[in-house]
Amino acid sequence: MTVYATEYIRDVEEGEMYAQLFRCNDGNIYVVKVMSNPRGRRALFNELVSYQLGGLLNLPIAKGQIIVFSKDIFNDPYLLDEMGIQEGPHFGSLFIKNASSFSLDKLPFCENISMLPEMIVFDHWITNFDRWSEPQNLLVVGKEQYKLVLIDHAHAFNGPDWTIGSLIYWTKNTDIIWGGIYQEFVPFIDNEDPFALALKKLEAITNEEIAAAFGKNLPSEWQVSKEEVKTLLFHLILRKKMIRKMMADLKDYFPIWSSSNR
Repeated sequence: MTVYATEYIRDVEEGEMYAQLFRCNDGNIYVVKVMSNPRGRRALFNELVSYQLGGLLNLPIAKGQIIVFSKDIFNDPYLLDEMGIQEGPHFGSLFIKNASSFSLDKLPFCENISMLPEMIVFDHWITNFDRWSEPQNLLVVGKEQYKLVLIDHAHAFNGPDWTIGSLIYWTKNTDIIWGGIYQEFVPFIDNEDPFALALKKLEAITNEEIAAAFGKNLPSEWQVSKEEVKTLLFHLILRKKMIRKMMADLKDYFPIWSSSNR
């Protein structure tokens, strides 16, 4: 089913991509990032592919969807011109009610806190340097019993300005991703081998599953070539083999883990 935007609701206050809320013909509301966003069309590609890759790991990631704008379907076609939104495919994440940016005081009450290692492994796999310092990229959903949900992957693959050359560089690079938000996770996941399950899940993903995550009908309007898609696929396949080494380099941040093998 093609999902069409039908009604503008409001702007989203946070974020550098000027996302906006739209109601769509499937009855849902989406946080939509349009092709004319300041970070470019490749950011939309990053969002869609990251959503699909996160699904391979069963991560709690906000549903991603290609959102099509058409003046024949949108309730106020003149508004699209005023907002500078062209017809065609854009990217939307399902709007989640009762959601707020990550905060440490709610973390102990999150029912899926055991997935924190998998989130860290995922960010290393897709080279997402954004979440460790940006609390708005990790939502806490709920009122009393909370759930963590990942959003915003425009900066995957070391940012929306990636090229074939940069992918080749980052395929070989094993720099760790670490910062304040990840540090707050440590007391909740530190043990003798905190990333064992997360690594096992990632390594179980087949190359065919990774390829399928790109989909067959990536919008040509997003201006990512077949050669670039092929390079990114090989980048992810090869980088998956290097994640275990990267996680081992995090050991000094985990007191129990680092002391267990001494």
